[in-house]
Amino acid sequence: MTPDAFFVSEDDDHWQPTQHAVGPWSPEHLHGGPVAALIARAVERLPTERPRRLVRLHLDFLRPVPLARLHSHAAIEHSGRSVERVVVHLEADGQRLCVARALRNRTEALAVPDTPGPPPDRPPQKSEPARLPVDLPWSGYHTAMRLRVARGTVGAGPVQVWMQPKVALVAGETASPVQRALIAADAASGVSAILDWRAWRFLNGDLDVVFTRPPRGDWVCLDAVTELARDGLGTCSSVLRDADGPFGRSTQALVVQRPR
Repeated sequence: MTPDAFFVSEDDDHWQPTQHAVGPWSPEHLHGGPVAALIARAVERLPTERPRRLVRLHLDFLRPVPLARLHSHAAIEHSGRSVERVVVHLEADGQRLCVARALRNRTEALAVPDTPGPPPDRPPQKSEPARLPVDLPWSGYHTAMRLRVARGTVGAGPVQVWMQPKVALVAGETASPVQRALIAADAASGVSAILDWRAWRFLNGDLDVVFTRPPRGDWVCLDAVTELARDGLGTCSSVLRDADGPFGRSTQALVVQRPR
């Protein structure tokens, strides 16, 4: 029986992914969302000498992450008075799969105004249930996430879609707000796709997420737009929202291919 989680922990550095983490392009490779969240977990667990908050996470996917035993290593690269830089490596069988760099900035209570933007068009409770526009012979990330559309249509251009995982990130743990946001963020290029999933692949070799503030609640809204160029490249950008409004943004650089 598959555990109700994307990953099972062997120890703080070794992970066994489950079927829930598998992506849409191959039954042997993981979706980037759970991988990004696992890396954020490693960053958040590193001790720090002063109050800091994760404000940016940039991942470079060097190769597809396999459905195999994974090893992660996180270390503080530089720690200054205001900014701390963390690097995380993810490997399998000695092969490096992903390199991530994170910023953790100093926090301090200040009398500065909040600048909230608008919340999504509709809350999740009043949004229409949906699913990723893929018809696959295997289960995975696309079946492990709840989707509700606040505006637009999933897989047909710009869209506002609420996402919530049905399973834990790590078995036996409750994911942090940042981890929940990252489980969803890498799906922005999928929910806002403007190409037919059956005829095209649109892969992202990176994911960059910045946080203005910590997300709130169990649902994350991706207000996502995909833009493509005729040379087979493109970008996806998303405003990340919760019920109170925007809390961050994400970007992905896309490579468009015909299925092999």
